[in-house]
Amino acid sequence: MCVKILYFKIPLFLLISKYTIPHSLLIILSGIVSLIKTPRKIFIFNLFTRYIIS
Repeated sequence: MCVKILYFKIPLFLLISKYTIPHSLLIILSGIVSLIKTPRKIFIFNLFTRYIIS
């Protein structure tokens, strides 16, 4: 259950914070998330969002 919620919360949070949080903080945050939750799908998603944001 927790993992499924994270799949939806992380993209939403990143989309919202894309407009509110400075660029460098977002990259650090997505990096931390990928370190804490290391299922490959989430990790790949974080790399993908970092690419979009930058």
